[in-house]
Amino acid sequence: MDTKDKTSSNSVAETDEGTHDFKITNYSFQKTMKIRSGTFTIGGYSWSIQLTTNAFDLVSIHIMSEQRITGVKARLSVSILDKKGNPSKYGFKIGPCIIKSDKEFNQEKFVNGRELSECLLNDSFTVRCNLAVVPPAELQMHLGNLLDSGEASDVTFKVDGEIFHAHRLVLAARSPIFKAELLGPMKEAGSGSIIIEDMKAPVFKAMLRFIYRDSLSESELQGGGAAKQDSVFLAQHLLVAADRYGLDRLRLLCEDKLCRCMDRENVTNILILAEQHSCFQLKEACLQFLARPEVIQDVFISDGFQDLIKSNPSILKELLIQKRRKVSQC
Repeated sequence: MDTKDKTSSNSVAETDEGTHDFKITNYSFQKTMKIRSGTFTIGGYSWSIQLTTNAFDLVSIHIMSEQRITGVKARLSVSILDKKGNPSKYGFKIGPCIIKSDKEFNQEKFVNGRELSECLLNDSFTVRCNLAVVPPAELQMHLGNLLDSGEASDVTFKVDGEIFHAHRLVLAARSPIFKAELLGPMKEAGSGSIIIEDMKAPVFKAMLRFIYRDSLSESELQGGGAAKQDSVFLAQHLLVAADRYGLDRLRLLCEDKLCRCMDRENVTNILILAEQHSCFQLKEACLQFLARPEVIQDVFISDGFQDLIKSNPSILKELLIQKRRKVSQC
C-alpha cells in the first residue's frame, strides 16, 4: 500500500531547537509496515521519523539523521499526542548526549498498539519530536578545508620530493619553531620552496593536517597503510616531528598511540625513541612492558636490545628497579 497520502509532515521550526509533528492517518490500515515522515531540518542537519509496527501490535519509533553525523550534542524528547493534541504519557527522552552513531536515537518497542488506541482520533495519531542540537565547532573543519584547497597559500614546502602548500600565519600560530622560521628575523624569504630535510612526505602531511585540524584520526596515523606496523611507524616519526616543531599535543597523541600498540617487536625502538626525546611517560610504559617475565625473555636476547643497553647501561638498571617494583606489588 502506498502510504504517501496517508501521512503528513510539518516542520514547526528550523532552528537549533525545533519541533516536528508527524501525523499518521488511517493507522489501522498501516499496521505491520514501516512509515516514514518527511524530512525536517534542525540544527543544520536533516532528520526524519520512522515508525515500525509488527504483528505483535508493538510500535517502535526511530529518529533518523539523513546524513552521517557523529560528535554532535543533542537532546531529544518524543511523545504521542492525545486526542486533545497534548503530549500523552507515552513518550521518551534522551540526552543531552553526544551522538556517536547514526542510530543513536533508536527506541525499540515504544508503545503497545492497544495502549495507542487511547490516543487515536478518527484512526489517526500524531508523534511529536522535540529536538535540540548543538552542532560541533566548525573552525577545525574550515581550516582543514583551507589546507586541502590550497587557497591563498603563501608558503611552499618540498619534502622528500613532494610539494605542500600552506599558510604562514596558521603555521606560526601553532608552532613556535615555524613562527621563528616564517615570521622571525631569520624568516625564509623568496618564492622558492622551503626544503624540509630528514622527514618523509607522509609524516609532514600528517603533521600539517594536525596543525590545521588539531586532531589526528586513526586512518591518518596509518598513512594510507592498513597494517599495524604502518601506524606505529608513522606515529614514531610523527613524534620526532612534533618534538622538532614544538607541537606538544601532537607529541602526546603519538605517545598514547605507541603505548597502545607496544609489542615485543617494537618495544626496543619505542624505548630508544622515548629516551632520545625525553618522553618520560612513554619510557615508563616501555619499562613496565619489558618488566613482564614473558616479555623480557624474548626481548633481552635481541640484537637491538643488547645494543641499547651497551650504549645506555642505565636502562638495564631502571628495568631492574621496575621489576622489583612489580614484585613488591604482587
